[in-house]
Amino acid sequence: EDKLALLDVAFAMSNVAQIEVNKVFSPVYIAEILMCREFLERGRFMANDKRDIESEATYDGAYVAKPEPGYYKYVSCFDFASMYPNIQIQFNISPDAYMGKKKSDSQLTPETILTKNDTIFTKKFDSAARTILTRLYNGRVETKSQMKKLEEKLQSEKTAKKTLALTSAGY
Repeated sequence: EDKLALLDVAFAMSNVAQIEVNKVFSPVYIAEILMCREFLERGRFMANDKRDIESEATYDGAYVAKPEPGYYKYVSCFDFASMYPNIQIQFNISPDAYMGKKKSDSQLTPETILTKNDTIFTKKFDSAARTILTRLYNGRVETKSQMKKLEEKLQSEKTAKKTLALTSAGY
């Protein structure tokens, strides 16, 4: 049953992203396809540019402490709805909005966004990633709303059938 559920999700992802079902397990492929489509829609293209960007862009890795088994007091859990996509949307994080790392002579304007790690993005336009993620997020919210309405309708139908079956039992 779990395997069938996984297949259902894979086919749904394939349908939404409009890609072959065997590609749904590659998040990089999906992201590149969605970005390429958005760029083409805007009349822009993605280049396979091998400039020396890597030497400029360095990122610290996350520190993950080794867990220590035991009982802990005052433990909290926070659940953020689509936290990482919302961060990308909030800061317009996308290759087409990337302006570089902040330098001592960088001029920040009201049209730029400076992130915590001193990366600068423009907010002169909605980036391709912001557009894609907003569309996907809004679609998810709409689907969730439709599911709730459908569940309510099915619940009413189920109750009606149960009631009808029970009322006719003693007839």
